[in-house]
Amino acid sequence: MSDAIVTLRKGAGRTLKQGGPWIYDNEIESIVGSFEDGDIVIVHDFDGYPMGRGFINRNSKLTVRMMTRNRDTEINEDFIRMRVQNAWEYRKKVMDDISSCRVIFGEADFLPGIVVDKFADVLVVESLALGIDRFKLMIVDILKELMEKDGIHIRGVYERSDAKVREQEGMERRKGFIGEPFDTKVEIVENGVRYYVDVKDGQKTGFFLDQKYNRRAVAKLCKGARVLDCFTHTGSFALNAGIAGAEHVTGVDASELGVAQARENAALNGLEDRVEFICEDVFDLLPRLEKLNAGLEEIADRHHVATAQIPVAWAIAKGTLPIIGVTKVYQVEDAVKAAAVELTEEELETLEKLGDEAQLNVIRYWEKEMK
Repeated sequence: MSDAIVTLRKGAGRTLKQGGPWIYDNEIESIVGSFEDGDIVIVHDFDGYPMGRGFINRNSKLTVRMMTRNRDTEINEDFIRMRVQNAWEYRKKVMDDISSCRVIFGEADFLPGIVVDKFADVLVVESLALGIDRFKLMIVDILKELMEKDGIHIRGVYERSDAKVREQEGMERRKGFIGEPFDTKVEIVENGVRYYVDVKDGQKTGFFLDQKYNRRAVAKLCKGARVLDCFTHTGSFALNAGIAGAEHVTGVDASELGVAQARENAALNGLEDRVEFICEDVFDLLPRLEKLNAGLEEIADRHHVATAQIPVAWAIAKGTLPIIGVTKVYQVEDAVKAAAVELTEEELETLEKLGDEAQLNVIRYWEKEMK
């Protein structure tokens, strides 16, 4: 804990004052007092009004991440325990199944920079900010204790803090066991679908738990349909469609590891006869099919439901974004222009609100199915 004071520039901190958790480097007027990066500091507005406490890191453009809006609150074990317990109690209250779920979701749980996912009896931790990294082991121990009280025994914890953003925080990437080693291939059940999750080598923490209810929603559209699942990863949307009674499902992903896991998951659910996976780059596959006289309209004709799940900022950076319309699949250079043409006003508003890490999910019935 430091008594250093970070003072905002006049007119700065508008997002913070609206409830946001971050202070950017260009919003800071001065820093007075001694501290080390990662320490908790006091935040003042330009006129000295106290804004709360957060941890500082001058290596990051997100220089201060707020932990509390009360200047007098001590950030200690009791405080961390309160935050972790609130997060766990909230999951138990709002989720119909906590066997596998995102237990701590960073800023949403007022613990900025850390994610903890629960896969059956395994926890996976992703710590991406220097300040919260100091509390990482404490958070894990408190979570295990709280779950044990609820009759849930955690057999192992794995850290997946191997994202490149850690280097921007002045930290090394880290990946490995927290505590005793264990089998990192974990079987989970979600929405009645069984999966093997590779918490060691899978993407991010191993599985996109935040898409649980989107997968359930897609399943309702798929009975008797032919489904195309682009960017399928380990096949979660495709498998939900298959379990729901789709006539046939094709999943496409560029990752050989992801497709291999998807095929294994299909076998785990007895869906090999109706759910197939192709290892291809979607951005290469669709244009090639068009040139081979299997045009995009034909692709649309052959599939009643299509799903796409991609990072919006990544797609724009690539110069292309697939927009799945009513009867066609469009690949265009100007994502916003295409969205304005092909999406409803409500969907466009949603697109505009998405941040860099948000996922774009565009799901359509084809027009001939709607008639």
